[in-house]
Amino acid sequence: MDDLSVTSSGNSSTHKSSTQASGKSSLQLWLEAIHPNHTFDEKTPPLEPDYTDDDMWAAKPGKLGNAALTPEGIERTNAEDTLADVFYIHPTTYVGTRTWNAAIGGNRADEVVDHVIMPGQASIFNGSCRIFAPRYRQATLSVFFNPSESGRAALDLAFRDVRRAFKHFIDVENGGRPFFIAGHSQGCAMAMRLLAEEFDDPALKERFIAAYLIGFKVTDENVKDMAHIAAPATAADDTGVFVAYDTFLEGTDALHQPDAAEHWAKSGWFRRAATPVKAINPLNWKADGAHADKSLHKGICTPVPNDMNLLPKLYAAGADTPLGLKCSGLIGPMLPGTDAQLDEHGFLKISKPEQAPLNAGIFGGNYHNLDMALFYMNLRENIAARLETFLG
Repeated sequence: MDDLSVTSSGNSSTHKSSTQASGKSSLQLWLEAIHPNHTFDEKTPPLEPDYTDDDMWAAKPGKLGNAALTPEGIERTNAEDTLADVFYIHPTTYVGTRTWNAAIGGNRADEVVDHVIMPGQASIFNGSCRIFAPRYRQATLSVFFNPSESGRAALDLAFRDVRRAFKHFIDVENGGRPFFIAGHSQGCAMAMRLLAEEFDDPALKERFIAAYLIGFKVTDENVKDMAHIAAPATAADDTGVFVAYDTFLEGTDALHQPDAAEHWAKSGWFRRAATPVKAINPLNWKADGAHADKSLHKGICTPVPNDMNLLPKLYAAGADTPLGLKCSGLIGPMLPGTDAQLDEHGFLKISKPEQAPLNAGIFGGNYHNLDMALFYMNLRENIAARLETFLG
């Protein structure tokens, strides 16, 4: 949720009058409102999570919650009958301003993780994997719009949690099984850094199947950092690779849209704006720009909230109290899907979805928040295909 697909929420008349008074758009006002007004060092970070505590995991075997949901017509697989694991890192769900990093427990950020992200993203893996999804002190959304030393410090702290969770996963939970790494948005940024820094152990490399690095623009610099463990995927079933893409409406300019976000790399932090990316098309599993017709689409799936009126309030500036959001299931697989084609810069361009709700709140043709939902069934089948190749 770290890109300009996020729109402001709250009282529309207040936004309108504020906009008229300031001459700024409601989006600009919202971005200012979600930016902490202190430096990282001026406030004590939230308590460090202890990954021996099950409460510090959004999903793990025996505590899958909504990550166990399946689309209509898809039989639920017993986690213990699967042959692989996935270490899944969730995207940004925190827009708080009190601290640069989210606390864990009893807040809106965790509510969104549990009732939007686990069913809408992590559940894609439940047909092939046991799911391990740590909670971590994620950096607040503002760090991706207003790069600063404080924002970098917040991302460093978030990564320290992810790294400790991964070590616990490998040392205590995994039991030598093959595994995937996956993440979306901020979770993708964390996953890329994990692959760059934590895979020197040959035994670890032997069990690594593939990484799904979606929604954070994998650049050439990132590819270089991960080369010892994962190359860009070029087919539907290669292993020792990463799968990546960023979804935009056809006819929009993904490369040069306003983008202040920074990437971490071993060589140092750098701004990603106007940077080509490495990607693969999740419909035809080709990386060459070939057009993929919607006939290849297997189905779109999204979580069903208990109250649609809660959705516009999820990212109200600075708000972090729970709303009572609950996931009541998954809708889908929905068809027709979309066409898809990689453009000359590596961005995935799609035809406009026919389902009207999927087009709500889309800014600049950026389908960032739906990167995985739009290709839910294609991803689900692809995970099984890569695992089959690995085991074979």
